[in-house]
Amino acid sequence: MDNNNLNFPVVKDKVWYLKKVNIFSGLTMDEMMFLDRNSKMKSFKKGETIYFGERDHDKIFFLKKGKVKLLKLDMTGKEMVYAILKENEVFGSLSQLKENINSEYAESLSETMVCYISKDQFFKFIESKPSIMIKLNRLLGTKVLELEMLIEELTFKPVFGRIVSLLLKLNRKFGVNYKGNILINLTLTHNDIASMIGATRESTTLALNKLKEQKLINSERKKIIIEDFEKLKELSES
Repeated sequence: MDNNNLNFPVVKDKVWYLKKVNIFSGLTMDEMMFLDRNSKMKSFKKGETIYFGERDHDKIFFLKKGKVKLLKLDMTGKEMVYAILKENEVFGSLSQLKENINSEYAESLSETMVCYISKDQFFKFIESKPSIMIKLNRLLGTKVLELEMLIEELTFKPVFGRIVSLLLKLNRKFGVNYKGNILINLTLTHNDIASMIGATRESTTLALNKLKEQKLINSERKKIIIEDFEKLKELSES
């Protein structure tokens, strides 16, 4: 077993972690052991770069513990967070096509553990596994759709509307019950939010303060609390 731990006192083996990845459900133990032999496991501290397109274009990653943000650099070198992942999600060079992914990278939002495997080995492995290929194609389709929706929002929505949409999206993935409200269980600074909606920090702060004044949200330890979900949903649809 190839462990490279930093601060995880109890570490399960790679097979246990790989079984949790949705696209691998239904594999036999022999197939899981093949993945175990051909993948590596590594841990990262908060803020470390896990994946960089130019350097890691030949790897596919499976997020086993923690949270990761995926970023792109635009033509001016400005970064934009286009996705935040949680445990058991997949990232890296997912397409079989030669992609221009040099501007993509992934950064840990917390102490994080990943498994990774060679892209060539992975696609060779799933050639005879149509169920995995179907799930992977669905994943790629979802990724493309999310990017298209993000571009549409950046083009047509003001900053306030973008933040409302973002909060609803984060709620679906990271929302938990908290004292009768909804806590977005994710530590985010105003800079983080600004980079996710393509806005300046100043305009982001103004929009967040407006939502607070309307008693739709609050914040606690850099985590956002949704206090009026229905009203927030109404705003997104108006």
